[in-house]
Amino acid sequence: MPGKKPEISDASNRQGMAEQVYDILRAQIFERKIIAGTRLNIDKFARELAVSATPVREAINRMVADRLVTYEPYSGYTLAPADDREGLIKLRRARQLIEVYSAKVGAPLAGPDLIKDMEACNNDMISAVSDYRYTSFKTFEKRDNDFHDLIVVSADNSYLVDAYRPIGTRIRMLRLYYADGPIDMNVIIGEHKNILKAYKKRDAKGAATAVAKHLASAAKRLDAMIEQFVGTAQVTPLRSRPRS
Repeated sequence: MPGKKPEISDASNRQGMAEQVYDILRAQIFERKIIAGTRLNIDKFARELAVSATPVREAINRMVADRLVTYEPYSGYTLAPADDREGLIKLRRARQLIEVYSAKVGAPLAGPDLIKDMEACNNDMISAVSDYRYTSFKTFEKRDNDFHDLIVVSADNSYLVDAYRPIGTRIRMLRLYYADGPIDMNVIIGEHKNILKAYKKRDAKGAATAVAKHLASAAKRLDAMIEQFVGTAQVTPLRSRPRS
């Protein structure tokens, strides 16, 4: 991992340090400093980050739960390969089934606190548009994640939430991993606003339609990224690429 060594600030507890390690390792994955299929050596990361093995192990195990990393007994941890076309189609279908259904059920149930939280997500995404390095884009990506999570939460069904979260994480990993050009953040924000309008009206059909359109648009953006990625002989790591 060439370049400036990531810094770990003093953490008040072990969980805080594991969170910092998680962020650093995930940034290296999204910047393609760690590529799919790479074995992850806990002791090596601990030495490079100047921390004990414990927070590194906890961070990597969290990535296993996120399906970013796989674990095999006697083989250890490996960065998960990108989904093939068939796998990506199945992933999208699962996401669409859960999110569209959740919007249809959840919009009529949505209280003021949930709508306020959804608005806060979109407002934070708007604020993040001004800076496009990973450290700043992380806010955009996280709040996008939170927005979609709230759609599923709105249906008031914990089984849907548990089924959705690994799918959402995998989709976002693919989107960021394959990004090799501008991402029109304002389009995403605008599509979120359409979803919000339907939620504010408690419009089940409108919310489901807005979510379906947003996911279809997101699928086209990801397809374009993959085509560009596959057709590019030399891959440039993600740095300051997304722009409004």
